[in-house]
Amino acid sequence: MKEREKYSKTLGKRIRDMRESKNISIKDFESLQDSIDRHALSRIETGKITPSVFTLYRICKALGIRQSDLLMGIDDQA
Repeated sequence: MKEREKYSKTLGKRIRDMRESKNISIKDFESLQDSIDRHALSRIETGKITPSVFTLYRICKALGIRQSDLLMGIDDQA
């Protein structure tokens, strides 16, 4: 597996874990302020696409977390 693919899958899993820890379904996510479309989120969470910095900002804002909390230590897992 290429490094970018591995990173995308690790990042997507972390986003999904944080979303689920807040008991937010993927369907309910898109109704949150500043969120993104649930289909795009699904593709991010499964590692099929790598989100832009601005998309990460919007995801974190919708979840009420800091980007640093999302990304901290991710390079150790990827």
